[in-house]
Amino acid sequence: GSKPSHPELLDYLANRFIQSNWSTKTLIRDIVLSQVYGLSAEGHAGNVATDPTNQWLWRFQPKRVDVEVLRDSMLALSGKLDRTRGGKTLQHLGLVSLGGDHICLESPSPYARRTVYIPIYRDTVGLATEIDASMGMLKAFDFADPNLMTGARTNTVVPAQTLFLMNADFVYEQAQGLAFRILEDAATTDERIERLTELVYGRGPTELERGEFKQFLDTFQVQATDEPVENHLTRAGDSQASASTAAEQPAWTALCQSMFGSNEFLFLD
Repeated sequence: GSKPSHPELLDYLANRFIQSNWSTKTLIRDIVLSQVYGLSAEGHAGNVATDPTNQWLWRFQPKRVDVEVLRDSMLALSGKLDRTRGGKTLQHLGLVSLGGDHICLESPSPYARRTVYIPIYRDTVGLATEIDASMGMLKAFDFADPNLMTGARTNTVVPAQTLFLMNADFVYEQAQGLAFRILEDAATTDERIERLTELVYGRGPTELERGEFKQFLDTFQVQATDEPVENHLTRAGDSQASASTAAEQPAWTALCQSMFGSNEFLFLD
C-alpha cells in the first residue's frame, strides 16, 4: 500500500493510546470529538482545486449507508418496522422451513423486524436463489457473503441497485406505507411536502424542491389515469386506504419511492 498521508497524526494518536493506559474507548473518544471528525461533506471550490481527493481531510468523505440501515430506515418511515428486541427468529415463527438442504422463504417477506434479526444460513444448497427471491436487497447492497470470511464489505455503486429501488416490491410497499402516513398526517400539499422531507431527509424542503415535487405530483396524476386506482391500493395488500386519499395515493407513493432512491437518502454526509 501507499505511505500514510498523516504520519505525525498517527504518532500522536499512538502516544495518546499509550498515555491513556491502552484504552481503546479513550482513543475513539479523542477521534470522534475532533474537529475533523465533525466536518460536513459540503464542497468548497478552492479546496477542491487544491486537494480534489480530500487527502488532507478538509471535508467528510460521503459514504453510502449499510444495507441494514437502508432497509430499517424504509420500514421505519413506512410505519411498519417491528422494534421488538431479541426473541425468536423466522424459523421459529414458521416463516422459514428447512426441508432437506434448502430454505423456503415467503416472497415478499412478511418479516418487518430490524435487519440484524434476519437469520442468514451458510452452506445451504439453494440459499442464493431463495434469499434473492425474498431478501434480494441484502445482496444488491453489498451484504457480506456468509459463506466467506470477510474482513470488510465491498462498497459498490452499480445500476442494479437503482433498478432494485425502482422495481422491488419491498421498496414499493414501504413507499406506499409512507405515502399513506403523509396523507393522514397533513391536509394540504405544502404541509405534506414539508412533512415528507422532514421524515426522509431530516430537514425542510427548499423552494426548488417544493416546486419540483408539486410538478411531479401533478404530472404523475395526469399520466397515471390509464391505470385504475384499485391496482395501486391492493398491490401491497393494504386495505386501510380511504376514498379521500385513493386518488392521490399513487402519485405520493411514486414520489416517496423516488426519494428512497435519492443520494441524500442513500449516502451519509
